[in-house]
Amino acid sequence: MKPELLAPGGGFLSAYYAFQAGADGVYLGMREFSARQAAVNFTPEQLRRLLGVARERGGRVYLALNTIVREQELPRAAETLNWAQELGLDGVIVQDLGVAELARRHFPSLPLHASTQMAVHNAAGLRVARELGFRRVILSRELDLDTIRGLRHGNPDIELEVFIHGALCYSFSGLCLASWALTGRSGNRGDCAQICRSLFRGEDEEGYFFSSRDLYLGTAVRELAALGIDALKIEGRMKSPEYVFHTVKLYRAILDRGEELAGEELEELERRSALGFARERTRAFLRKPRGERLIDAGFPGHRGAKLGTVQEVRDGWAALRPEADLGLRDGLQYFPEAGGRDPVQFSVRAIRRGGREVPVARRGESVEVELPPEAASRPPVEGQTLFQLSSRFLDLPQPKEGGFRPYRVPCAGQVELSGSPGGLGSLRVSLTLPAGTGEFSWRAEVPLERASTRRSLAGRLAEVFAESGDSLLTLAPLHLDNRTGLPDDELFVPPSALKKARAAFYA
Repeated sequence: MKPELLAPGGGFLSAYYAFQAGADGVYLGMREFSARQAAVNFTPEQLRRLLGVARERGGRVYLALNTIVREQELPRAAETLNWAQELGLDGVIVQDLGVAELARRHFPSLPLHASTQMAVHNAAGLRVARELGFRRVILSRELDLDTIRGLRHGNPDIELEVFIHGALCYSFSGLCLASWALTGRSGNRGDCAQICRSLFRGEDEEGYFFSSRDLYLGTAVRELAALGIDALKIEGRMKSPEYVFHTVKLYRAILDRGEELAGEELEELERRSALGFARERTRAFLRKPRGERLIDAGFPGHRGAKLGTVQEVRDGWAALRPEADLGLRDGLQYFPEAGGRDPVQFSVRAIRRGGREVPVARRGESVEVELPPEAASRPPVEGQTLFQLSSRFLDLPQPKEGGFRPYRVPCAGQVELSGSPGGLGSLRVSLTLPAGTGEFSWRAEVPLERASTRRSLAGRLAEVFAESGDSLLTLAPLHLDNRTGLPDDELFVPPSALKKARAAFYA
């Protein structure tokens, strides 16, 4: 059985395109209690619209309520948990043990996932998580493959999730206080200032000494899948929809196609992911318990993908053979100085092929790219690498959120109808709330007649009560308990009476 492929949903479009690319689930945050406060995050209405998208595709949605929560905030956290349970979300990711206890005790139908911020990294930690009611643990990112294998084999009764791609913290998961100590902004409150991405100066040198490379496991995720890891997670709630889409496409293909995926096809998928966002890569701790190639002290930002090598620079134009298609307004950069700390970045304004300006340069063609005025004092030199930061060919359409209907939670409903045609009948509607969290019933008198044309009353009731307006719930499936003594298709209740009953029921 393949592991669940989880993608970041920093906003509606990112989450939407995660499902379009083949993600099995997304994790996202609301405007409060999210460890990524700088992400767009979700309003309740947006979450309902996304949940509709997810359910249509058989996808899952997990709520990241993964910050430390203060005492006075617990009532609002409880409201959020209640909302998540009412919607039937597939799980809630938490760091705060108080929030975990609140969820376990008062919202028992919500599966609990232990955030990587809890830094669970050994069998004892898994045992405690299980005793506290967690269904899944998102393992600390600092574990090697042998340790993960041992935890999997020794703990078959708890789900395990592993990060496979994206940004890494310099500190161990959830244990960094640098941002709070130096700026008052706490990463454990969703407001990390990313001190580790800053330039530091020593007596004899300077550099981004704490800036971690980005995790990239690539085809090695198949080894995690073979171990029986339940979920593989892509980081990136503050990154673009294009990053999410193309990174999910990459890992979907790696997992689904196995060894068949290789060569130029794999390289192109990797390239498209890198154009969304990429630092220098590392496999971090997967092969070595102490990690390998963890730090890039030269540059902490988006490097993109290699476009080509500069062959000549003349009169403000750089000649090259691009390794990928290039278009106007694509983003490029190069590093004039050794060490690569201060790149020249620019948007492509003009491309020449054979002395004539063209809108597009195809892979392998000999072309020239016009350099920006700011490059005059720091031009690229022959043999220097040009990096592509973005490609207009990969831009995604932006569908309007309002075009997606808000999700309504299907609740099993029953309609009991009694009485005789020609008079008033008794209509009793009842429903069972999701996960057995409660029941509700309502009764009204309605005109009951013998039908002039035969049509299923149960079908008409299902159609009418499916239109639930702004309600969070909808009756589906709906069962008719007919106690009138007449067949279902010989009964008639005026549509106006049914609509009035529906309005009163959902009020």
